[in-house]
Amino acid sequence: MYGMVNNAIRSLIIERYGSEAWSEVCREAGIDRGEFAAVLPYDDQVSLDVIAQSAKVTGKSVPQLLHDIGRYWVGFAARSSFGPLIRFGGARFEEFLGNLDLMHSKIKASLPELAPPSFQVEPLEGGLVRVTYRSTRDGLFPFVEGLFEGLSDHFHQPVAITAFERLGAGCARWTLRVGAAGAVQPAA
Repeated sequence: MYGMVNNAIRSLIIERYGSEAWSEVCREAGIDRGEFAAVLPYDDQVSLDVIAQSAKVTGKSVPQLLHDIGRYWVGFAARSSFGPLIRFGGARFEEFLGNLDLMHSKIKASLPELAPPSFQVEPLEGGLVRVTYRSTRDGLFPFVEGLFEGLSDHFHQPVAITAFERLGAGCARWTLRVGAAGAVQPAA
């Protein structure tokens, strides 16, 4: 994963739990100060260690923390140098989701070792949207659900998960109701 991912985790931990919590994560993960070059690739294991140690330090489960990171990611990315891509990704939740693969391909031009996930978006009747997610990385479904919640906040469009189906390692399908009353509900 690129350093920007690790920097988002760092920023979230410092904002919510304080600098000392981040220092403890760094000690436990065996990383010096935990500063990452945003546009350099790091071994996935570095990110997974940072996530595991962050969960331990915050008292959250790894899935809970991944969800929090996903929700936080949207605002973090919007404030980054990739913010213009987010602004041009769409003005509505469904439009943005439909443009995620295009946005990732544009980012990949700058970050050639990027291994982004794929999002296939299919509009259904009655305000429903089916999103099929594929990634070379397994175990990130809670991050994706947090991402949906962060996008819901970003676009001021209520979104609720109505169904979840695991399709295999790194692959899942969600059915979302866009415009539903209430916040995003985590899938079972």
